[in-house]
Amino acid sequence: MTGCAFLRDLVGSGPQRPDVHLESLKLVGLSLHQVDVVVRIRARNTNSYDLILDKLRYQALIGNTPLGKGRYNEPLKLLAQSSMTIDLPITLEMRAALDTMQKILAGQGDSVMATVTIEGIFRSPAGPLDFGFTEKKSIGQLVNRD
Repeated sequence: MTGCAFLRDLVGSGPQRPDVHLESLKLVGLSLHQVDVVVRIRARNTNSYDLILDKLRYQALIGNTPLGKGRYNEPLKLLAQSSMTIDLPITLEMRAALDTMQKILAGQGDSVMATVTIEGIFRSPAGPLDFGFTEKKSIGQLVNRD
């Protein structure tokens, strides 16, 4: 990137927040007492410079039932003009997952909605960029993807 392009990004429209979208929900562990899932999101950086993810807080709901929440505190570099996936682990008690699992197995996954809310901070050359989003998709859309 040239100095002019960098300066134009900083002064012109300023740094752009990354586009973040919910991509999938994957079962990664199962025991008598708990279910471990990974919520996968995709973050896309449209800027001409790298962004560093500093902090991320997230929460997931299935229907109106809290699935879990967590924090991601590992710094991640989101390269300029690129995208990356980020896997967010969630552990829930077995009894909280049984109703959802029964509906999925009965082929009713499209009627069960998952809602993920994420808040975070990216560092840019112009300073911190706060971002947040909430996205809702059916379980059927999420569990049938890799």
